[in-house]
Amino acid sequence: YTGGNTVTAGTLAISGSITGAGAKYFSGGQTTGAAAGGTVTLLSGATLTPDQFAQIIGGLTFNINAGASYINSVNNLHVGYTGGATGYSGMNTVNMTGGTVTLPQQLTVGAHESGTFNQSGGTLTTGSGGVILRGFSPVGTGTYTLSGGILKSSSAGINLGDQAGGIWTFTGGTAELGRLIVTNGTPTVNFGGGTLKAMADFTVANTIPMTLTGT
Repeated sequence: YTGGNTVTAGTLAISGSITGAGAKYFSGGQTTGAAAGGTVTLLSGATLTPDQFAQIIGGLTFNINAGASYINSVNNLHVGYTGGATGYSGMNTVNMTGGTVTLPQQLTVGAHESGTFNQSGGTLTTGSGGVILRGFSPVGTGTYTLSGGILKSSSAGINLGDQAGGIWTFTGGTAELGRLIVTNGTPTVNFGGGTLKAMADFTVANTIPMTLTGT
């Protein structure tokens, strides 16, 4: 697929590769009230390799299956970040059941819209920005659930809030982190399982409330 850079609503299953210049926009559509929704699925063997950022907005569900890969050599993956554009609404969801996501900078979940990133398998690797669960508005909350697979964010770790606090639920898999940090807001951490590996000198910045749910 080397066509336009915007995919809006409907259902799209990708088995080949999406490449080409420019940012990639996956949108459930601009709406008034409820979001239009839509689903994009990266099947086994599929690759998404934009040379700029990719945005998931407009109430879209984005699935990353085992054997698929999202590799960005330059920029970020944004879930629920519209860049200030209006007319979008809804929960934006990424379901990563396998495969690989490699980012040189950051994964941003929740900003102008709410976003959820569910990882039950595969390997998510972030660079200098780490995983940012943030909100630029009261409705723009970010949630990251790790129940399986591996998160590698050895330098930046997880930032749990901007204007609104982020939510991190950790019930399985492995999280390799350099730090946990709160920029602003009141975050939530639910720790019920999995392996937390402190990479280098592990830093916890500011007070982070944590609920232990495991046995």
